[in-house]
Amino acid sequence: MGKIDSGILSGFRGKVGTVVGYFRGEQCIIRVHKKTINASKSLASLTNQSKFSLALRLVKLLTEPFRRGYSGSAVPSLWFSKALGAIVKNATEGSYPAVSINYAKLPFSDGPGTTLVAFTGSVAANTRQLTLNWDSEEDYSDNAQNDKVVLIALNSVASKAWYTELPGKRLDQTAEVMIPESLGTGTIYLYAYTVSSVLDSNIGRARISPSVFGGTVNLA
Repeated sequence: MGKIDSGILSGFRGKVGTVVGYFRGEQCIIRVHKKTINASKSLASLTNQSKFSLALRLVKLLTEPFRRGYSGSAVPSLWFSKALGAIVKNATEGSYPAVSINYAKLPFSDGPGTTLVAFTGSVAANTRQLTLNWDSEEDYSDNAQNDKVVLIALNSVASKAWYTELPGKRLDQTAEVMIPESLGTGTIYLYAYTVSSVLDSNIGRARISPSVFGGTVNLA
């Protein structure tokens, strides 16, 4: 308990709530109690740790699409740290212990490539046949490169994922694929990004677009 010698304005000794007072010579020093500071730091640290752990698990689960998605940067070898940072910044939410992933915001890639527009997917009843549709921007310089489309399907509950380069080109604006049995059942999250089939002469690498979220499909 704090002890007030001569009015609060003259200072006090001891702990009052989360505040500690003591004298150094004739000067009264007032500060926040160390345990209060440590508790605050611990909560922030635990939150950051949890977000990092969730991001790391996803990168390990989908190493190849993340590697490809972030290798179009100026320093391709930094794909791992860029992917982790992008997930923590864009897709993690909440504070410890209630930290979670917002799967609609997962960023699988970045770069100057042409982004898909209105990307959606649907499955035929009682099948695993996935039909994808999207719009394509009228960028003729990109169209000449015959961009490929990389599809990512994620079963977050079962911690299973699958990715493939779709048949055809970005210009086709549609594709059909069979989702493998190994992905399991339930809610499947869909993502896609484009990759140019030739190197861009300006950057010396393939042009990769930022990924887009295509909603979910349910598999029985």
